[in-house]
Amino acid sequence: MAPVPIRFAEFILDPANARLTRHGREVRLRPKTFDVLRCLVERRGTLVTKDALLAAVWPGIAVGDANLQLCLSEIRKALGDDPRSPRFVDTVHRRGYRFRVAGDPHSPDTLSAPSPGADATEGGRAARPIVGRARELELLTGLLREAAGGRRQTVFVSGEAGIGKTALVETFLAGSVVRESCWLARGQCVTRFGPEVAYLPMLDALATLAAQPSSRVLEVLRAAAPAWLVQMPGLTTPLEREALAPAASATGERRIRELAVALETLAEERPLVLWLDDMHDSDTSTLEIVDYLARRKPPARLLVIGTYRPSVLAVPGHPLRRIALGLRERALGAELPLSALGVNAVEDYLRARLGGPAEAIASLAHRVHARTEGNPLFVVHVTDALLTGGTAHDDHEVETWVAAIPATLADMLRAQIEILPEAEREALEVASVVGMRVAVQTIDALHTGAALDVETVLERLAHAYRFLEPDGVDDWPDGTRAVMYRFRHALHQEVAYAQIPARRRADLHRRVAYHREQTHAQDVHAVAVDLSSHFERGHDEARAVHYCLVGFEQALQRSAFSEGLKLATRGLALLPRVPGGDERDSAELRLQMAAVVSYGASRGAASPEAREACRRALELCRQAEDSPELFPALCGLFAFYLVNGQYETAQEVGARMMRLAEAAQRASSHGRPSPQALVLAANVALGMVLWHLGRLDEASDHFSQRLRLYTPNDHLTFLQFGHDLPLPRSRSPRRSRGIAAIPTLPGGRRKRASRWAARWRTPTPKAWRCSSARARSRRAAISPVSRLSWTSTKRCVETRASSRRMRGAT
Repeated sequence: MAPVPIRFAEFILDPANARLTRHGREVRLRPKTFDVLRCLVERRGTLVTKDALLAAVWPGIAVGDANLQLCLSEIRKALGDDPRSPRFVDTVHRRGYRFRVAGDPHSPDTLSAPSPGADATEGGRAARPIVGRARELELLTGLLREAAGGRRQTVFVSGEAGIGKTALVETFLAGSVVRESCWLARGQCVTRFGPEVAYLPMLDALATLAAQPSSRVLEVLRAAAPAWLVQMPGLTTPLEREALAPAASATGERRIRELAVALETLAEERPLVLWLDDMHDSDTSTLEIVDYLARRKPPARLLVIGTYRPSVLAVPGHPLRRIALGLRERALGAELPLSALGVNAVEDYLRARLGGPAEAIASLAHRVHARTEGNPLFVVHVTDALLTGGTAHDDHEVETWVAAIPATLADMLRAQIEILPEAEREALEVASVVGMRVAVQTIDALHTGAALDVETVLERLAHAYRFLEPDGVDDWPDGTRAVMYRFRHALHQEVAYAQIPARRRADLHRRVAYHREQTHAQDVHAVAVDLSSHFERGHDEARAVHYCLVGFEQALQRSAFSEGLKLATRGLALLPRVPGGDERDSAELRLQMAAVVSYGASRGAASPEAREACRRALELCRQAEDSPELFPALCGLFAFYLVNGQYETAQEVGARMMRLAEAAQRASSHGRPSPQALVLAANVALGMVLWHLGRLDEASDHFSQRLRLYTPNDHLTFLQFGHDLPLPRSRSPRRSRGIAAIPTLPGGRRKRASRWAARWRTPTPKAWRCSSARARSRRAAISPVSRLSWTSTKRCVETRASSRRMRGAT
């Protein structure tokens, strides 16, 4: 008799056809993953040990726990099950797994919520109570109700480390009303050793949205936010990525607008909750998205939740300070500060965890509260230690033990690390150097001692010592399916990292960098910022500078100029520690030009910082020998000096460009590709600067050359450092005739020149022609200041704005 299909929640498991469906749509699983799910579902409600699962799914084959963990991670992803607050699969510590059944007292609808800072292992958070946060949960529920009515809401949950910010939001989102009726998107801001990666938390949030069982998310991203979808290769096919490639060059403003439209489109179907955790570690570009979403006027069923440590608001210039305070001042964002737990809340928590006589628990609660000052994470660690030591119900031992508790949570964590077995301590050290998340494969590759069962060690660190928690599976570019763990709290990572001696720490950073460089060789841009940080802390400054440049290129592609500026300035700060030579000079030139672009985009092309970077870059170019590698930097310098009205310097740079282009053209006769694009760019540069200098005959010659040489295929060749020389518009026959007619305009006939300029129907060409015609009539150079003055009187809004931008005006 064929096995009968099994229904659970919105899913149907068909063992006979090896098929899982949700609402009639097939959910694809690997054969072994399906077999594990089938084994759990068929024995639902009962504990299935790891040995039983391995024997049932891999009979007669010796495999490690990593294979089982991989299958469980894929099952959770397919079912939309959160390991921190499981709906279907519970992890039973050190034993196995249990699939829940309808009516189970531990089902999500009646399950106790997580405690602030409680055990973060799979199933662990859901097994512990949350106390003292009823008012805060009620406030979040009220904000969601407002958002569901079409009034967008933004709330910041603030509190010091260990106060329970993450646990509070997880408890709120684990509620059945939120889970079943809302889109949920979570982005994690991660503590890094150096600059942040632009938009990483938001990409993380979109990935969690796309993982939910619905094809609607991808449809909306394709239609409304292609610039975001193209950055998520795991959600697209190679053919689709090729079609989306043009969207990768979208400006920062367009990216933010696209994302807002996509989220609001999804929210039309059902309310959407966007949660960004640990925003004090966020990149500036992600914070700008939050600010934009909160300030938009159209109604939207959108609730944005951010958590952060309030200490960052005291840091002058911190972007979160500007955004959080700005939204609060305009009543566009609510603040939900969390305070320490009171004695009664600690008593409720201890009663739920320990049990026992009411008087004994009340007495213990006063002692624990006095020692921990009500910090929830500290309370949890003390309670765990009481249970582990077996002293929870011995009054005399409890009093002695509580008196010996370290003064701070950090001291307690240090004491726990010191008594770890050697294998666990070494693995924890390596994990803390890698960052908040670490792969089993990384620990295995960097371990230097005796043979070690890494999977077992990490399991003990997760379940017995409660420093880590399982965190799914990552697909690396080299094909590795990496089983991931993460620190339960940033404090665990910070304390473990601080325990490592300086020399060993530097060695580990260097080894981590080389390992990541190898595993991500096919997509090194994705980890360039991390590699630069690890190489810097590993005292390999040359490679750190190299990856600062690689990271800048990625930031530039995303129009994330704030993050690009941090990478450029960081690379420049490292240069003094790099041995001198041609490679160092080349790296400095590229970093200076990166700074020019970043300063120009964020503070204006005439800002003092941009001028100084350009001055140093020009000095390096003058010292360097002629080489085609100089051409991109010269293009950037030319654009800078042109828009700043320093035409003589711009002419010098343009002449150098022409010299390099002609040299490359001569070399091409020896079998090298024709450098037509370089000659084209040099003609554009010289034509523009000579035109501004009033040397119209010479300018006309160069413009004629560009018209003769230009082809669309050459256009992208010299798009370097964010500068685009205006080639396509010069192909207009009407404008070409206008340029050719420049030398024939008689001097002193300004009215005729103005009438000639007035024929242009759009404001921008009119402004350019009119201001230029006045200069042509007297063969004088065109000053950006005079152009700004003229366009202001003539109300040419667009050109006036661009002129002010060039001059760095606000």
